[in-house]
Amino acid sequence: MTNAQRSFIRGIRQEIILEDMLASDEVRIKYSSKYSGSSNYWKFSIGQNQSLKRLKVKDTKFKEQEKFAKWVNKSNKRIKAYGEALDLIKSAIEDRHDYMYANLYLSETMLRGTEIISLASRSNNLYKVLLEDETEDIEGQVERLKQSAKGFYKDYNAPTDRKVAKAMFKLYADKVKEEFHPTIFTKINDEFNGDFNRFIDDMFDNSIFVDSTKLWKFLENPTAEELNNDPAFIASTSIIKEANKIWSELSGINSKFAKGHRLYVGGIMEMNDGQSMYPDANFTMRLTYGKVLDYYPRDAVHYNYYTTLSGVMEKEDPDNWEFVVPDKLKELYLNKDYGQYATENGELPLNFISNNDITGGNSGSPVINSKGELIGCAFDGNWEAMSGDIIFERELQRCISVDIRYILFIIDKYAGAKHLVDEMTIVK
Repeated sequence: MTNAQRSFIRGIRQEIILEDMLASDEVRIKYSSKYSGSSNYWKFSIGQNQSLKRLKVKDTKFKEQEKFAKWVNKSNKRIKAYGEALDLIKSAIEDRHDYMYANLYLSETMLRGTEIISLASRSNNLYKVLLEDETEDIEGQVERLKQSAKGFYKDYNAPTDRKVAKAMFKLYADKVKEEFHPTIFTKINDEFNGDFNRFIDDMFDNSIFVDSTKLWKFLENPTAEELNNDPAFIASTSIIKEANKIWSELSGINSKFAKGHRLYVGGIMEMNDGQSMYPDANFTMRLTYGKVLDYYPRDAVHYNYYTTLSGVMEKEDPDNWEFVVPDKLKELYLNKDYGQYATENGELPLNFISNNDITGGNSGSPVINSKGELIGCAFDGNWEAMSGDIIFERELQRCISVDIRYILFIIDKYAGAKHLVDEMTIVK
């Protein structure tokens, strides 16, 4: 459910943003990083679901649970220790479905999906100290909001956000049960006759958060009353209040799930006593071992273990901003000016794949050979690797890394920073 809905929402949002990016270089520069970040997880969500389906993970998990249940029921001692594990998990999953669905939509469409709502929510602490009328605290919160807003406005385009907001607010109203609608939706129904476009236009026309000039003027002499009357602040407060209600309900349900999961893992470890059981290593310092090698994802399809700069040129599309090749890189390619970084056959290696594990947050991780030498940096996984957090299939899942020779080539030949390479110890 989570992956499918996230990719659906982001697909709509990204389409709107991309249209503006293609129409304006200024918008493209401002939003390229945000678009790429959103797109990465959009692709991940699609790829993970495809991989889970292809690898029949659901069937595998059901079989594991059936085996566990049979093992538990063979002993009264086990029934007492682990008998409620699966029931707790199943009950928690059923109970939290609607809350998780609403929480996902609230986050993806409005809290993070609509930028002006995100900025307005940052003024909550200022609002609190304004009510308390503590001058020193007010000055501190004003400065914090200013610093935060400076970074925000640097890459912000209000007309784009206005379009996104219209789509996202309406999407939430259409896709989420009314019991999870924030109170701002009542205002939209009562004062704007349910017309989300009219409400969004009013918010963008009248909010102090739409541009830095309005916000800086407000911050010269901020008042709680002005925030209380600001449409974006009213909306963000309403949305956060609804989010807190949802999180509160989820907290209790997740406690039930956590207990069931703890019992299930404990039982699995006892059932498989003597076998290697690997803990969840996410958010820890860790090493993953593997080999550089190719793979066959399906019948008659083969992917080599490396790519070259020639592949970049083959994919070049001057009409697609994602596949534009800089003139200097093309010149280096045409002249085969690769320096010491080319292979024996004259190719310039770009990326390589290995059967190392990779997960979120791994981008930039060093890839080191058996001699302790840096041979590349990990940055992605193939489609089949997107299910790696749930199931690892060594024959299909690959970590994608950029070859250190290409990194050095870019530093030296493309960027003209050979002095940096001269400071390094290069092993050939």
